[in-house]
Amino acid sequence: MDNNNSKNAQLFNFLFYEQKNIEVHQHHDVELLYVLKGTIQLTIEEECFLLKKQDVVIINSSFKHGIKSEQEVMYVVFHFNYRKILELLHASKVFFLCNSSIEEKDQYAIIRKYVANILKFHYENQIPNGISLNSLYYQLLDLLIHHFSVTYTTEPGVVQHREEGRKSEIENYIEANYFKNIGLKEIADFLYLSAPYVSKYFKEQFGMNFYKYLNKVRFSHAINELLSTNHSITSIAMNNGFPNVSSFSKLFKEIYKNTPHDYRLKHMRQLHNEPSELPSNWRENVREILEAKEREENTRNVLDNASLLEVSGKDHTPFNKYWTKVINLNETIMLKNFSSKEQFILIKQQLGFEYGRIWNIFSKELKIFDGSKSDKFNFFNLERIFDFLMEHQIKPYIMLNPLEDIQHLDIKESTQEENVKKYTWILQSFISHVINRYGIKQVQEWYFEVVFNFEDNTVNETLYFRSFSLIKEGLYSFSPEFKVGGPGLPIHLSADRFKTFLAEWFLQAHQPDFLTLVSDFQSGLGIKEERELRRIMDAQYIQNQVLMVKRIVSDSGYEINDIQISNWDFNMSNQNMLNDSCYKAAYLINNIIDCYGHLQAMGYWYALDALSDLADTPNLLYGGSGLLSSQGLKKPSYYAYYFLNIGKGKYFLGKNKYSLMTTDGTDNYFIICHNCGSLNYKYYMDQMLSDKPMVYADFFEEETSLKLQFRIRNINNGVYKIKVRSVNEKYGSIQQEWMNLNMGQDLSNSEIEYLKQRAVPHMKIYQVEVSNGILELDAVLDLNEVKSIRVIYQH
Repeated sequence: MDNNNSKNAQLFNFLFYEQKNIEVHQHHDVELLYVLKGTIQLTIEEECFLLKKQDVVIINSSFKHGIKSEQEVMYVVFHFNYRKILELLHASKVFFLCNSSIEEKDQYAIIRKYVANILKFHYENQIPNGISLNSLYYQLLDLLIHHFSVTYTTEPGVVQHREEGRKSEIENYIEANYFKNIGLKEIADFLYLSAPYVSKYFKEQFGMNFYKYLNKVRFSHAINELLSTNHSITSIAMNNGFPNVSSFSKLFKEIYKNTPHDYRLKHMRQLHNEPSELPSNWRENVREILEAKEREENTRNVLDNASLLEVSGKDHTPFNKYWTKVINLNETIMLKNFSSKEQFILIKQQLGFEYGRIWNIFSKELKIFDGSKSDKFNFFNLERIFDFLMEHQIKPYIMLNPLEDIQHLDIKESTQEENVKKYTWILQSFISHVINRYGIKQVQEWYFEVVFNFEDNTVNETLYFRSFSLIKEGLYSFSPEFKVGGPGLPIHLSADRFKTFLAEWFLQAHQPDFLTLVSDFQSGLGIKEERELRRIMDAQYIQNQVLMVKRIVSDSGYEINDIQISNWDFNMSNQNMLNDSCYKAAYLINNIIDCYGHLQAMGYWYALDALSDLADTPNLLYGGSGLLSSQGLKKPSYYAYYFLNIGKGKYFLGKNKYSLMTTDGTDNYFIICHNCGSLNYKYYMDQMLSDKPMVYADFFEEETSLKLQFRIRNINNGVYKIKVRSVNEKYGSIQQEWMNLNMGQDLSNSEIEYLKQRAVPHMKIYQVEVSNGILELDAVLDLNEVKSIRVIYQH
């Protein structure tokens, strides 16, 4: 078998496979799988992924996985010695987030290049040079560590060991050190605790003593090594922390009622672990595949430098400001006594939001219905709220949650369906009332989002589908122009969960007029789930999940062109100081650019701190998600939306990872750009930040500036005025200015006015002359800086 052509037994090796089916198995090594030919279905921990040619996936240590395919395939699997990786990084755990089948990321192209170089090195060298080869391996591993992993450190004192995280810290420590001679003392020293305390804690939290748990972990790895390698029993015992082969064999027999040798003979699964015999001409096959890939890339002529945005000034593709469609306001009751009209005027006139998303329109505090048999309703309080919205030309985007609203209204009919029918009747009565008040032409422009609680396992999907149908029928009885959608699919759901729910919904009599997603980052942040980590660490997570949903909808055969995110943010907490920082501005622009062309609306959570439950806090800033502080001060996030709306761009010219460019069609051009930092694992470990401003640089992967270049072709010669506005840590950051005042509480009106005057964007103006029909500009952005660049032709 000419298959594994070179090994570094310490850290790396790779194998070629042509097997169509490999049953589910697991092992301690980390695997990188790269598809050379064909399509395979990869299952990882019960989640399925369809991998096509050139897809790359990392399978984490001890994750169960298997492969199926119905066609001729060829793929290569790189094995990385997980234990050695931990030693190199001084880490207790490394978790990789690498799957090109579900996300787009610039670094995947670099992975493919490294893999191709390694394979090319092999087929061109019968006897590979070990130094050169290992250099390629280490370059690949370095890329994976820096751009596709989360590292849990073992260095004492780096992580504050909170009570709720202690159990996982113990698990990670044992997982990283099980093969060493460790005991209670080592864990106690690591946690800065006493050995007796750790012993007691262990029994309470793990249900067994320390040494029983340690042997359980050791045996789990020993079994994998026993079944997936040809290592001797002695080597396996020593590799997994047992003092000698005798103690290993004795304990093994007590647990498994068999000797290690007999167990191996009985359970050895050759099919799972031995690659099939490759043809003698495998080198030629691999060469042909890689050369075809290289020709394809050359044909594409893809620009490697993602910082250059080049466009034609004569393009006239209509521009969609989809981010101004809707913004979240709050529960309806919160608007009842809201008096800061100036703040509503700002978000309407300067930021251009069309709809305001509200919910709980039938809350008990609004005193609409007392549950009696009377058909008389008191809509007075709701009238005042809706009058306020209509006065400020903000159209209602109403979230309906039938099951919760039924409880608010105290509806208690004989069955759940009867409850929903009565709820629909009340909703129809309200709609009839507002139609008579505002006219049907206005009301039929409103959005009605009927949501489903995916986190509540007691809620029946069938009841939701029935509720949606009744509500849509009720609203359509007034006009078929009403817009009724839902269900508020959490963006973190797995592809299988999306498929199952949507497939069932599309079979119902009434489908949604628009499909809504929500990116609620509060729910289920478990570090053991890949997608939960990805939500925090992947800067393009929202875009990738949106594209996944669009593919699922397309594959279903059902046409739905209006897909919206009705509620989104990076953290739904109202006490996260990043909400007041420049990072928030860069984060907003980054995701709005990413999702341009994929969504019809992206409803930011939320508009105003003054509508928050914490609005009465004495602090000027408290980490609220609002674009404006409670006192009406403009945060960097406000300026993000303001920059996006500068100019009157009618036509979309182009975008890349960092910027987006438009034109009004009259030799004026508008550029919005950012340098959004990537949150690191330290931030992930402490999302709920304290109420004190933090050193934000500690929470980002890299602290570097970014140079962007812009080239506009086919424009008129002449002089152009360039007006650049910037928001960064020096200019436009109300947070930094407040810190300069020692974060004082109960500021006077004059002090607040001072802050308003100080926390404004920086402006720079200069001129450029064009003589060859091409305008070239560049911009340098600090970490988390955002810029608006306006190019104005001088007549």
